[in-house]
Amino acid sequence: NAEPYLYRNTQPGANQWVTFLLEGTKSNRAAVGAQVRLTSGGKQYLSFVNGGNGFGGQSSGRVHFGLGAAPAIERVEIRWPSGEKQVVDNLSAKRIYKIREGQAKTELLVAGR
Repeated sequence: NAEPYLYRNTQPGANQWVTFLLEGTKSNRAAVGAQVRLTSGGKQYLSFVNGGNGFGGQSSGRVHFGLGAAPAIERVEIRWPSGEKQVVDNLSAKRIYKIREGQAKTELLVAGR
């Protein structure tokens, strides 16, 4: 019956990052199960939209990538639960983007420093 802990990451902000909030239209609205493949700085990354886990807690619905020193994202490929594939090219780092299934335009939610 212990109280929950809240952890805060307080590392220096020198490294690059990008976060995506996905919204399904044909797939489930929360895009649970969507696969996100990202290419940045010559490296490839893979992550999924998590549907949640654990008792008394919830994972973020956002997909976050740490990019090290890479200042930009060359390519993002999303494989939606519906089977649709969507590609977005040439995005900036230190941003949070909203991407809707089937729409070519990304929406910038937050721009970092």
